[in-house]
Amino acid sequence: MKCLVCGEELEVNICHGKKGRTAIMLSCRGDGRHFRAFINEPTVVEGMSELSLPLEQALALWRKRSE
Repeated sequence: MKCLVCGEELEVNICHGKKGRTAIMLSCRGDGRHFRAFINEPTVVEGMSELSLPLEQALALWRKRSE
């Protein structure tokens, strides 16, 4: 995925949210102020961190489980 402001690739990291929950953080590699987003859906985070899946596959797993 690309930054909406400058077109750089987004960086994907595992982080901890305010309440101590694990989350996925997407941020612009060029300038973190351009774009920053957090995904805290447990199924997606678990799929990406524990199963070592790329973000796209973790999101697909979440969609499949939520149907």
